[in-house]
Order: sequence, then structure tokens, then C-alpha cells
Amino acid sequence: MYLGIDGCKYGWICAQLKNEAISLKLIEHINEVKNLNSKLIFIDIPIGLGDQFNTRTIDFKLRKLLSKKRKSSVFTPPIREALEAPTYQLGNQINKSISGKGISIQAWNIGHKIKEVNQFLSQSHLYQKKMSESHPELCFELLNNSPLHHSKKTLLGMEERIRIINKYINISFQEIKYFAKECKSDRAKMDDIIDAVVLSLSAMRWEMSGKRQITQEIGKDTLKIPFNIKY
Repeated sequence: MYLGIDGCKYGWICAQLKNEAISLKLIEHINEVKNLNSKLIFIDIPIGLGDQFNTRTIDFKLRKLLSKKRKSSVFTPPIREALEAPTYQLGNQINKSISGKGISIQAWNIGHKIKEVNQFLSQSHLYQKKMSESHPELCFELLNNSPLHHSKKTLLGMEERIRIINKYINISFQEIKYFAKECKSDRAKMDDIIDAVVLSLSAMRWEMSGKRQITQEIGKDTLKIPFNIKY
């Protein structure tokens, strides 16, 4: 069983891939993955954080691998100390004082999810081995062997991505639309569901024949969580 996970307003979208069949479900908290029988998990969230002692550099390498239009989909996550701040203003100030860089609003808005996943992994060596950071747009470009034409937020972009997925496994636009409707659009959006699906497919392909990963010289963060993006 291979699992792809993407964040959503409710919690986490899980796409489980077994024998080339996809099943979709929502979980509220990341530790609920323990209830899912998963061999390998790809998740679209930064794993391994910079702090006053270590610097995270793999985001720079990730941007270099992406096509020009998709580089903006990569952001550098807040450092660990900044994630403890109660407000964006204070977190941004802490981030600047330690790393020399500010935090984007996009990164700050998912800071609680970054913190949740990294806290979970700091307490589970088993899931440090099972769960890896990944990036859906990079996975799609690899599966397509070329850059994509449309934004994932558009109807054309979603259809383009489903066509790419369907070269390898079968899932229809209607299945994804139905799941989003069942979840209600304010809890799980269609583009995030599609991202979870491609991550599950990429996890399967990675174990079978891939071994593609981005690493850095300092291999682990202060809590011994690996800096490692697989795709």
C-alpha cells in the first residue's frame, strides 16, 4: 500500500494506492496514518527544519529542478523557532534575525501543519523511514517528461494532471469531483486531491525503479529528522 498525502482545511487528504487502485479518505490529524497500512508515504509538506544550528538548503535544489512556471510553487519553510511564535509579525521577525530571511504568508499559513508533521516524526523513527517529503509539481513534470501547460488551480490544469496520472493508473475526474463533493469543498479541494493521488503514484514508482531524491550536506535537522525530498 502506497500513500500520498496533501494538506487541506479539514486536515489531510490521503490517497491510498494498492494494486493500481486508488482509494481516498480524509484524516484530521497526521498521527492517524498509523491506522493506514502504508509501505511508503509521500507527503507535500516540508520535513526537516532549519534553526539557529542548521540550515535547510534543499528548497533551493528543488527550485532548480522545476520548470520556470512551477518554481514559485516552492517556498522555504519557517525555521523551527519562528514556528513557535504566536503571530506572523513576530515569527517573521524571529526568522529574519536567525536566518536572514523573512517568511512568506503562504509558508506561515501552513506553519501549524509543518509543525504537526515534524513533531509527529520527531517521536516516531518508524515513520521517519516510511514518510518522505515530496513535491507534486515535480512529480507531474517527471511523469510527463516535460513541463505542464496549465495551473493546477484551473479546470484545464486539473484535467491535464488527471490525464498524466491515467497513463499509469486509472482514476477519473468524476471520482475526484465526487470525493470533493462528499467532503464539501471547504474541507478538501479538487487540486489538492489530485496532488495526493500523484504522490501515491510517485511513491510506488520510487520504490519500484526511482530512488530520485534531493539531499543536502547536513543530512538531518536538530531533532535528527532527515532533510530529504523524494520524487
